[in-house]
Amino acid sequence: KLKAPKDDRLILCCKLPPDIMPPKNNASFTAKAVLGTTLAWISLVVFVSFSNHYELLQLGSSNANFYDHGHRRLSFIKYNLRQESFAAQSNLYATIHVSVDPDPNEFAFLIIHYHKTGHDLSHELRDIISGAFRNTNMPDVDTAENKFGKRKHNRRTLCPNMFLTAGEIAVQAAPNFFCDAETFAEMLLRRTRDGRPKRGIKILHLVRNPFDMAVSNYNYHAQYPTPEDWIEDVVPCEPELFYREEFDQLILPTLSTTVPPIMTKDDVTSIHTICQSMYQTQSALKTANFFEHLLHLDPHSGLELATILQLTQPKGSLMGGGDIPRMANNIIKLKQAQSAVDKARALHHVAKPQNPHEEMIQVLTLSTASFIHQPKDTTLRLLEFAFGNAVSSEIKEGIAREYERRYLEKMHSDAHESHVTHTNINTEIFRNFLTQDRVFGKVLGSIAGLVDEALRESSPE
Repeated sequence: KLKAPKDDRLILCCKLPPDIMPPKNNASFTAKAVLGTTLAWISLVVFVSFSNHYELLQLGSSNANFYDHGHRRLSFIKYNLRQESFAAQSNLYATIHVSVDPDPNEFAFLIIHYHKTGHDLSHELRDIISGAFRNTNMPDVDTAENKFGKRKHNRRTLCPNMFLTAGEIAVQAAPNFFCDAETFAEMLLRRTRDGRPKRGIKILHLVRNPFDMAVSNYNYHAQYPTPEDWIEDVVPCEPELFYREEFDQLILPTLSTTVPPIMTKDDVTSIHTICQSMYQTQSALKTANFFEHLLHLDPHSGLELATILQLTQPKGSLMGGGDIPRMANNIIKLKQAQSAVDKARALHHVAKPQNPHEEMIQVLTLSTASFIHQPKDTTLRLLEFAFGNAVSSEIKEGIAREYERRYLEKMHSDAHESHVTHTNINTEIFRNFLTQDRVFGKVLGSIAGLVDEALRESSPE
């Protein structure tokens, strides 16, 4: 038995029985035996080296792309030969090349938004990134919208079936990220079925203060006529089922385990009790649908009912319900996926890149409000995140100035925008009402704190 260097596997070498051993003076056999032994040892070294490399690439998953830095292939070879020196080599490599950002064409781009967090904005930002690609060595990029379904997931993994290609810019509304951190990271990083090389993924996460999100949702859906017909089919006190599971069963394993908890089962029960106390309980509304309730309830009750739509996933709401806790869940899940990569690095003594543009899972969290109040500066932050120094500062500055000019023109025009909720004079009153509410204020306040933390982590140093 031979123990492989720095490996727990045992290689069994078998010896021929004496009765079939050839004469010891057989020179031909001796030469062949020496050659065979040499080849066997070479095979052993290659096998152990490949196995170590393969385990590092796997990182507990079935996809070898989970740790695939193209610029470190030479370092990986050195790692197989001298594992103990790998971290030092990686740090030296990062120091030498820190001023050279990776080619953005080697990354997939994913823009995530939710109901009332900037539907139109997400498409404008996709066009900005796509336009900036013309200044790289790959002027034509693929774009996709909702390619893995909004508010949907695979029953087995609890995440959507994601295949995101390098150079692709995907806009995705309200994804269901309920899987564990390792599975989620593997799905984000895996290659598409065509096997095209992919270095990592850059994710723009568009978020919004949940109080503003709730008020905007009410102002938008309480319009007459309704901008979106699906609102008439919502049954607010009955849950939508995902493969026989209710929304809270999917969301609470993440939101109820934070310290302090963001949302608990008691919160869900309290919200359901409020719903039952106001929906189809008044004599004039006994047979009224959800939209008719928003029109005829007093404003505060209507706001509460509309907020229930956004805090739960009622029956018939797959087009726009449950997005406030979904947004909170996805903030946490994206952090967990990044941590999964960091844990894998630590496990295999691989240094963390000094250049953030070399990270495999990169997340930029931006609020829709920042594009309103600081359109140019926020666009510059997006372009820096997407391209680093692969696109010159002058070009990025010009793109940002052009976006600001178009935005200001749009704000001064009287053109009707189908997905823009115009300011309501009661907005601040509604916001204060939700803040002071015992049930809604607690949950929305906890999510607001999480959103603020994510924005701070993405803010420039």
